[in-house]
Amino acid sequence: MLLASDNVTSFVPFAQQHRPLPQQSSSATCLYLRQVKVGLLDVPDPQEGKQDENQPLVVMPLPSDHLPNELRDLNVYGMELTRPVHKLIMEDAVERASSGMNNNNGDDDKPIYGHVAWKPQKDSWEGAIGCVSEIILQADGGNVDALLMGGGVDQGSMLETAAQQNEDGNVPKTVVTSGGFRFVVRKVIQEVPFPVAMVEELPDEDPSDGSSIVAAETEEDDEEEDDDDEYSDMDPPEMMKELFRLLQTYVDKNVQDAANQQMSPLEEAILEGAAAATDPITLEKVRSEQVAATLIAFRGSILDIAPTPTEGYFCIAFMAAEIMDLKNSIRRKLLTMVDGTERLRVVLRQVKEATGMAQARRMAKEITDANDESSRDLKVGTPELPPWSRQITKGMKLEYYWNEEWEWCAAEVIDDPVMVVDELLVTVRFDDGEVHKLPFHPDEKARWRPA
Repeated sequence: MLLASDNVTSFVPFAQQHRPLPQQSSSATCLYLRQVKVGLLDVPDPQEGKQDENQPLVVMPLPSDHLPNELRDLNVYGMELTRPVHKLIMEDAVERASSGMNNNNGDDDKPIYGHVAWKPQKDSWEGAIGCVSEIILQADGGNVDALLMGGGVDQGSMLETAAQQNEDGNVPKTVVTSGGFRFVVRKVIQEVPFPVAMVEELPDEDPSDGSSIVAAETEEDDEEEDDDDEYSDMDPPEMMKELFRLLQTYVDKNVQDAANQQMSPLEEAILEGAAAATDPITLEKVRSEQVAATLIAFRGSILDIAPTPTEGYFCIAFMAAEIMDLKNSIRRKLLTMVDGTERLRVVLRQVKEATGMAQARRMAKEITDANDESSRDLKVGTPELPPWSRQITKGMKLEYYWNEEWEWCAAEVIDDPVMVVDELLVTVRFDDGEVHKLPFHPDEKARWRPA
């Protein structure tokens, strides 16, 4: 994101955020966990393929208050709320902060709420897990970009409202927030008109501790991530080394790609006619450079931020999730996990997959750019599958670009492909015996070639 606020929590080393309980505690290793009273915001993700333009996706925030201010820019989120109850939660958070009703742990002056990631049951709040978030800015109206760019905004105050009514008279509320700490709901205080609960900070399990912290078990836990792969038996130090390598490669290539982007004359004319404040290419350059700078600073300060392995696994996994901008379903799953090693493994798999897809898109663009410039500029409309794709039948030999490490992998088509909308679903068996059903999409046709 492009916004850093003076209102975010000042840097405190991770280990110092958990203070020992008073001496009368029965457990010598017990930690003092933050407890706050917050309104609970529960915004379900839209079903895949059924995104409603009138209901923008709300990004699931991730914890970041263990980081120094200069490393928290990636954990700033803009969201547009249209439901009255959701807007009421934001207003209540601001009112609680101004009246000192949140708690007695030093957060009274911060407007905070609890963003729910998972509930044990549909109609049950106790045991729910999420991320306490701080409201940085808010305004009536649906202009997220204006808030994030901060034009003429005093960072210590709220924006003046600029009402933009919908056809039904409902004014959306645009809110900029920052991720705080992970929580579990301990007690529900009220349920109407919206849930308010006492929540407690949820730490990761300590591998050296014999006790076990129970967290959520999601339906996806026993699916793909349990399959044997190159990371199944990798120990945490090796996983962190590999994760940093993949992140650095991904970030460096994004910076290079953003620097090489140029707008076409048509794009320049469209932006000029729309009187856009900042063009998308410039925004992409700023974003890529910001991510690169954050990664460098994070790597240089990780030992100061998180001196123990448990804290390190926590910090690295959530920072990688933000750098890669992982989808909400993965972000929710990461929040429910209390095993830092397994969370690191899940993130590593996601990063590996994302870097492979990014490399494939980069290759497709290079092939397109290599064509004649005049003919390329005249192409209009959506991309199409190559002519040879219509000849794919059962028994045909193909090669598929898997990722940077495995590169081109030979495979045999074991079933006739099926056309779904504008892409082919091709079932192949690779030379190592693995069977996969892969999409042959026009945007990624460079990943496929006949053997």
